[in-house]
Amino acid sequence: MGILSALFGVSKMNADPAQQHLARMFIEAAESGVLKKEIEITNWLIKQPWSAAEARSRITHAISIAKIASVPETYARVKEIGLRIHNASYW
Repeated sequence: MGILSALFGVSKMNADPAQQHLARMFIEAAESGVLKKEIEITNWLIKQPWSAAEARSRITHAISIAKIASVPETYARVKEIGLRIHNASYW
């Protein structure tokens, strides 16, 4: 994948309502500290029409959105949650 197509993919994901929703879910899970929210993210991801590779890419991108959309403490928790879900997607 070339740099231009990669940049286009990021711009496309930034504008995708599902991607924005995923980022908000991560931030809410981090701010609430409730495991149930993490389970809700996993269940929501399972329902999406994405391949496992695309889901992992979207998790990573949602974490990057959280970095600029939240305070450092929330972002740190988002990274932890994202890493757990990301790693769980490797069956």
